[in-house]
Amino acid sequence: MKSIMKHYEGKFKMIHSLLSKDDPVVVEIGAHYGEDSLRFLETFKNIELYCFEPDPRNISIFKKYVNDERVELFELALSNEKGEAKFYQSYQDGTETPEKYDWIDSEEYTNKALNNSGSSSLKKGYSYLLGEPVNIRTERYDS
Repeated sequence: MKSIMKHYEGKFKMIHSLLSKDDPVVVEIGAHYGEDSLRFLETFKNIELYCFEPDPRNISIFKKYVNDERVELFELALSNEKGEAKFYQSYQDGTETPEKYDWIDSEEYTNKALNNSGSSSLKKGYSYLLGEPVNIRTERYDS
């Protein structure tokens, strides 16, 4: 796999310096493809990482590339209500995999319609959508 750190190394060194330890507990809300999860894993030797991601497309990529016992993935969205909600998957036509995601197989990136998937939301109204909303599970953060 290509380096995931790219130009983020300075930011993650700063986070490590601010926390001043190798065993933080980190909650990542909106884990996307797991790119920051992988950076956290590289930066902190004994991290406990709790990731939340509701988009089925992103979850499939996350599970393929983030395989570490220090990570727990919750396949849901955090919301003000527990239950189910419509989830609006974003998508925008793109010709190739952006450089920052060059560690993802380019054919898979295209076939799963991943371009702009980070803009997906529980909120209706975004103009670039993949299609009809999908139903996803929601939980309250405090539960």
